[in-house]
Amino acid sequence: MSETFHSLFTGFPYAYGTDSGGCAWVSVTSEVIERHLDGKEMIGIYPMVYDPNKEHHGTAGFITGSDQRPVYQDMQPNLWKCKWGAVDIDEGDDSIVYGENVSTILQALDITGWVEVSRSKGCHVWVFTEDWVESSVMRKALRAAVQMADIKFDAVYPKQDQLDGPPGNYMRLP
Repeated sequence: MSETFHSLFTGFPYAYGTDSGGCAWVSVTSEVIERHLDGKEMIGIYPMVYDPNKEHHGTAGFITGSDQRPVYQDMQPNLWKCKWGAVDIDEGDDSIVYGENVSTILQALDITGWVEVSRSKGCHVWVFTEDWVESSVMRKALRAAVQMADIKFDAVYPKQDQLDGPPGNYMRLP
């Protein structure tokens, strides 16, 4: 089960978000996913990966910049990709209705949106793809669905179209 879950929530492989709001610069392994699924360690995954198909860079592709943060040299914005996106809705009792509205609009566009009740009593609407898509395309599709539903929402993930370097913003996993 953890392998299926891991493949579904594929993201930046070299770090994950911690439940306390930090970043653990540790590879996202099956063991990390197992700990999450067992409830021993709640984690979040960074959806954006630079050049996941190795069109331009090698294995990791990033270097440490002068401020000690990871950066990419000669970055091409269209190589920021993701395999999932989500809408985070934190509007109390109305959240689930808003999430279902977004999911219905996505379904009308032949996109499956999965609604999950979050720990904060809001909800998340998840969209998964089989292949890597540009982060900007995922963001535009989810933002369009939110606008068409005319709802309040907290955030769309990925939160950016591109980054200077990894890891970006993570989303807590169900």
